[in-house]
Amino acid sequence: MKVNIRQGVFETNSSSEHTISVVLESEWVGWRSGQNMAKRSLIHNDCNETWGNFWSEKYDWEFTDDLERAKKENNEMILAWIVSERENINNWMKNPECPEKDLPYWQDRLKDLDKYEKNPGSFPVVNRLYEGCWITWDEYIDALRNGDCYSPWDHSDEKHGVHVFGYYFHS
Repeated sequence: MKVNIRQGVFETNSSSEHTISVVLESEWVGWRSGQNMAKRSLIHNDCNETWGNFWSEKYDWEFTDDLERAKKENNEMILAWIVSERENINNWMKNPECPEKDLPYWQDRLKDLDKYEKNPGSFPVVNRLYEGCWITWDEYIDALRNGDCYSPWDHSDEKHGVHVFGYYFHS
């Protein structure tokens, strides 16, 4: 059934997300081959609604071939996040408005934090991607799959020496 909502505008009832990144071709090749690790940061914190339910985000990427330093930085970042998260959970559990039924959930979250503290590498890949940790190419692909948004695309622009990549999904 077609419904005309605004004259001259085609709209759907779908939710979409698209991301785009542009990096040097040499960085892309190094990342794909395992020589580099990459981390991303959002260029702007808010999504732009362009029309209907289409949301678009743009990311900045950094690359490093110093894999040991990257792993050390990741561990430090994850451990700092654990301290902050533990404090937030403990404060929430002391809050009289915290529903009793949610307490087992918070206890499980604290157990997860203990696990990540003992082995920061077990911190979920999708969280590492969104927290801006250094990740390998394989971890990037795993994060997209685990985030239920696995429809990657990429394109080499040899004329400009860059690689354009990202992902999209519809829900």
